[in-house]
Amino acid sequence: MKMFCFLSICLFTGLANAQTILTLQPGADEGKDAKIWSVEPNVNFGDFTEIRAMAWTWFGDPGIERTYLAFDLSKVPENAEICYAYLSLYANDTTSSQTNSSLSGPNICVLRRVITPWEEDLITWLDPPSVTNVNEVTIPESEEEFEDVLNIDVTDLIVDMVADPLHGFGFEIRLAEEEYYRRRVFATSDEPDSTHHPKLEICFTVPVILSTTDDKSPEIKIYPNPAVSQAGIMFQNVPEQNVHVIIYDNFGKRLFTETVLITSPHQSFVIPENWLATLSNGIYHVQVYGSNFNTIKELVILK
Repeated sequence: MKMFCFLSICLFTGLANAQTILTLQPGADEGKDAKIWSVEPNVNFGDFTEIRAMAWTWFGDPGIERTYLAFDLSKVPENAEICYAYLSLYANDTTSSQTNSSLSGPNICVLRRVITPWEEDLITWLDPPSVTNVNEVTIPESEEEFEDVLNIDVTDLIVDMVADPLHGFGFEIRLAEEEYYRRRVFATSDEPDSTHHPKLEICFTVPVILSTTDDKSPEIKIYPNPAVSQAGIMFQNVPEQNVHVIIYDNFGKRLFTETVLITSPHQSFVIPENWLATLSNGIYHVQVYGSNFNTIKELVILK
């Protein structure tokens, strides 16, 4: 299952910032989530279909389960200002035999920031990543056996991850009180139903360069413009980085997206001719953003 990644943009007249909404809901191929289990401390559960925060007994043996979950935040520029970030977790009610339980007390959970690297196919109870409780977020007690929890406000955690990527490796989900018998269950990205995969929505802004006379400032040009059969983007004074190019139609629908690796202060990117040929005459909007700029240009197609 490929990653679902949606970018939309809202422009506000007179403001110097563009607001971008990034929605991440990866499937099994791109998703990163795994549980760890104290009863089988050497076993990796990287392809498990359930997010579990749990304290229980198995044939009389007590045990704890926790889950780690991460999203690819590479499309969020380092200088971005996070407007909000919402995490949605969905019930695993199609394949799971486990249900939410507060048998011995509330199954309240906490989300904590993971601060050391981990690998989905290697993590075990004996080798978990480190976490911090700074800005931890609480998931309230469940009210139903199977329950979606939507739009959990993880803004402060995402701000911390973007500001300090060397200590931002996703979330740990565990019971607030790991007392037997309490259990919270959601679906992972390995769940067959893609609508139940964990989803993260991030809204952010970065400075928009509308015009500049400073030779040292990043400058973006569309050429030729109007375009007939060929068009490209010229990058000037852009430092080495990944730059994201998104083209929208006049209704705000995203038509094209590409990531360009900038290796030279003066570099160009040619929009694929076969794709350009599919466009009708009209005005299109080209968003180009990197770690230190975000600009929007018009591309006129005139065949």
